[in-house]
Amino acid sequence: MELIPFRQEHANTVSQWFLTKEEFLAWGGRVFIWPLTAEAICLRSSEASLSFFVLIDNREVVGFIELNRISDDETRLCRIAVNPDVRGQGVGKELVRSAIREIQQNHSAKHITLAVFHSNKSAKGCYESVGFKVVDKPPYYKTFDGVKWPIFQMAFDVLT
Repeated sequence: MELIPFRQEHANTVSQWFLTKEEFLAWGGRVFIWPLTAEAICLRSSEASLSFFVLIDNREVVGFIELNRISDDETRLCRIAVNPDVRGQGVGKELVRSAIREIQQNHSAKHITLAVFHSNKSAKGCYESVGFKVVDKPPYYKTFDGVKWPIFQMAFDVLT
């Protein structure tokens, strides 16, 4: 598997991975509008502080990740997604490991952070398996349609 920079032709594939509004909200939060479109992903990909990547396996897009440069010292992993057809096969771990390598090689960040909803136990386990730890830092929840969704904040310290 190989992590490569996102290109606009990847957007249609990624936009098809979210079949329900709940799946979509768990991935995109309030950043995008339901239903997700390829155009919306492409528009966001042009923001200066963001870098989008896809994980390729046998010429197929199997993962997507957004790197958000918060500061010189911190990069945040956002909008992490795995193609539903290959979930549970280690693709998420490879996607996150590859993103960590990208940050170590091409960014100055000393800290990598992310957030995951309490209900997404498999994602939390994936992040813990590659070295992320839960940290006591707000926000502790996001509100969608009047319902609070509790979240874990997680962090990984980059070795220098």
